[in-house]
Amino acid sequence: MSAAEARLDTEGAGVTIVEAELDTLLESVPDLISIHDGAGRYLYASPSIMRLVGRTREEVLGRTWREIGLMPDALLPMTQAGEQAMATGEPVIGEVSLASPEGTRRYEYTLSPVRDREGHIAAAIAVVRDITQRQLDRAERERLVAQLTLERERVAAAAEDAERRAAELNAIITSIDDAVNVYSSEGVLTHANPAAVAEFGFDPTGLTRETLLQRISPRHPDGRPLAVEEFPATRGLRGERVAQQRLLFMDSHGRERTALVSISPLAKNGLVRGAVEIWSDVTELEKALAGLAAERTLLHTMMEQMPAGVIIAEAPSGRITLMNQLARELLEHPFRVAQDIEHVIRYPQRMHRPNGEVLGTDLPPLTRALRDGESVIGEEVHLTRTDGSERVLSINAGPIRRPDTLVEVAVATIHDITERRVAERERDAARQRLLATERERKNFNREVIRAITHDRFCLVEAREIPTIGRLVLTLPLEDEESYRTIRECLIETSTRAGMDEARAQDLVLAAGEAITNAIKHGREPRASVYSDSERVTLRACDKGPGIRAEDIPSSLFRRGFSTRVSLGMGYTIMLELADRLWLSTGPEGTILQIEKRVHPEETSEEPPLVWEKL
Repeated sequence: MSAAEARLDTEGAGVTIVEAELDTLLESVPDLISIHDGAGRYLYASPSIMRLVGRTREEVLGRTWREIGLMPDALLPMTQAGEQAMATGEPVIGEVSLASPEGTRRYEYTLSPVRDREGHIAAAIAVVRDITQRQLDRAERERLVAQLTLERERVAAAAEDAERRAAELNAIITSIDDAVNVYSSEGVLTHANPAAVAEFGFDPTGLTRETLLQRISPRHPDGRPLAVEEFPATRGLRGERVAQQRLLFMDSHGRERTALVSISPLAKNGLVRGAVEIWSDVTELEKALAGLAAERTLLHTMMEQMPAGVIIAEAPSGRITLMNQLARELLEHPFRVAQDIEHVIRYPQRMHRPNGEVLGTDLPPLTRALRDGESVIGEEVHLTRTDGSERVLSINAGPIRRPDTLVEVAVATIHDITERRVAERERDAARQRLLATERERKNFNREVIRAITHDRFCLVEAREIPTIGRLVLTLPLEDEESYRTIRECLIETSTRAGMDEARAQDLVLAAGEAITNAIKHGREPRASVYSDSERVTLRACDKGPGIRAEDIPSSLFRRGFSTRVSLGMGYTIMLELADRLWLSTGPEGTILQIEKRVHPEETSEEPPLVWEKL
């Protein structure tokens, strides 16, 4: 029997294989197909296995993988899978990598159990398929699918981003205060924002630039009509960029408006596909600027006419922006715009304080107002001019702040007070001469009065009035109750000191005259009582106008004499009732002190007062 026709008995396993039939069937199959017994020996190997291992069937059958020299480590998973299939009776599927001349190949294997006639597992069939290319194809397919998915996601993201950007751009254009128009390449307005509708008084969307030109009648600033070739939209669609072309136009209500028009072409690959145009309405702005210019002119005119020098400087540079004619004349400074404060201070004149301290560049009032935000009122500065003469200046300076409180500019006003200071010095000199005369007259009156009253009436300065004894009482003379308190204090103090009743009554009467004068003719009248072992004293004070020097003799010695100031002054009565009077009077007020001795002096008969003989 030939080998092709022989039936192979599996040595008791009960499995018979017709090799020739299998070879013929599997000759063209690339899969590796084999049958193994329970010990892992080949019972059958397909032609593809022979070609793979380079051996004959006789060299393979009856041997294991290890015995024919195949890679035991790489095939270990298949060995374990075969043992599992024969043990469980269930097919086992897995993959394994094997080295080959073309590189590592990937194989998929299936191990299925084979049963004999009695149903026992006698062998295992192994089918091994080279899936290297399939895996490469699958990986490539997966890569392509992933790339396609990524591209789709990118396209979707780009479309979403484009939509978002378009929405943002539309929102921005809608919210812009300036009018925005979008033109197609054919010159048709495809979009106009709400500001454009408000600007023109109608919605220009869908109009051509020629139609828009007819409706708004644009003109040059000098009034000449604007041709369609000069229209910003025409220029933009030619590829030009137009920046703030000033135009006059009429809105739908017939009102003339002024606008600054800018346009930029929308180009792609060198071709203009459209243009975006912006109209900035400056009608109100130009009116405001014209009004501001008029106000500035008026301000300059007023400053030039002011009776004071005016200097304005800006912060923080110190650049002077205005100096009127009087300031230039006072400082002898040929002012030019953009000069700074230091240039003015360093000019040949010398500026110094009244005490002679020279002003440095950081000391003048305008510098301090600009640098420190200081407000300066009436600071006196002496200026030595080029001819050697000296002028006295009174300078006011103050900052003008921005809303954030930073100093923006500072303003200084300069008044020439030289003549005023000269007049004040002359007035002060005259006053000193007058005061000297008053003092001489007062001194003369003092000596005369002291002589004719036998030293009982002392006309003195306030500091010369002596304080005699201890203070018993002092209080303001506010009402009748105050006078009653003083009178009771005098009686009680006199009695305690040992003064007889008649003398005490004389003191009370004289004090009443003094208090009456203080209340009637003074402000803030006050009375004090002093006492020692020899005398009781009353002092009445006020802040009235006092007695003029020329009226003092008559007020003291002429009975019935009165003036508006001295009305009711009973000095003659007080002098008759008291032992001694002290009087200090002047513009700052009057102090009258009355002394009454506890006991009369033990002398011979007193000589009569001089004025009693007159």
